[in-house]
Amino acid sequence: QILGRENLSSWILFLTGGAMLLYNPNWLLSISFQLSFLATFGVIAVAPIIVKRLSKVPSILREDLGVTIAAQVMVLPVIVYNFGQLSLFGIVANLLILWSIPLVMVSGFLVLALGLIDNLLGTLAGLIPSILLTYFIYIVEFFAKLPGASLQVGESGIVMWVGYYFLIGAVIWVLSRNQGDKLT
Repeated sequence: QILGRENLSSWILFLTGGAMLLYNPNWLLSISFQLSFLATFGVIAVAPIIVKRLSKVPSILREDLGVTIAAQVMVLPVIVYNFGQLSLFGIVANLLILWSIPLVMVSGFLVLALGLIDNLLGTLAGLIPSILLTYFIYIVEFFAKLPGASLQVGESGIVMWVGYYFLIGAVIWVLSRNQGDKLT
């Protein structure tokens, strides 16, 4: 069944990405498109497999850690190839801030709604996302300033990164077959 439930999310992502590239093929060379597409694929297809293998991690951290690892693994070549460095504390920083993102989004919507009703209400409600975003920025800057926060990587060829993705694909395939997982 080519469009079974297990594969539907991945198919939708690839169809959407394909449609976007039909509209503008230049987006294939866009770093933001590459990062967004690969991170989303990691969250949809790779994270569930990783999360299942993190059974010894406390449940409060398991999902966020699995999602963070999956996204980082998928975007690593794009980041290193384009920026020449690798964050050594990215996973830890993400674990500390990931929980705040939904709250920022919901409170931001609340600010918008209340601001349409009354400017003062909108301004007061704006304190919530402001505090959350201040925390977010503090964590990012704290880890960025740590000695050895990133590893400078020399030039790497595209062939090496294509090989990386083949290796990652093989590992995902083996892990999903061993545990009966399906790529979603």
